[in-house]
Amino acid sequence: MEWWGASTYNQPWERTHFDEPALTGVDRNVDISRAEVVEGVLHTRLHRTKEVPGEGTVAISRIVGRGRWTAFVDGQHVARIDGTTATSEPGPFANAVNLRGDQIVLHCAEEAHTFTFEQDR
Repeated sequence: MEWWGASTYNQPWERTHFDEPALTGVDRNVDISRAEVVEGVLHTRLHRTKEVPGEGTVAISRIVGRGRWTAFVDGQHVARIDGTTATSEPGPFANAVNLRGDQIVLHCAEEAHTFTFEQDR
């Protein structure tokens, strides 16, 4: 059996790992069932639980101010981040993606949804 941290200790992350988008703040009433960066694209599956008090938000760092990005919820285009500006698309997720300083703040629903952030190349 391999200890959880053994692979990180024996095979430390490359420096580029620390430039990738990352979840850096999670309210206590948000459950995360996926959070990974695959080929530069952040994939995270989130839902808000009503059993625990909280705002239902998740903060993401290392996107704002780093070029143009497109945000999707369950594959549906919901916002474009261009430098330090976010433009939301009308629809059920119009208020799901917001900017606060150098972070993106996601507002999670009680139903699980997959949020994806892809940098425009």
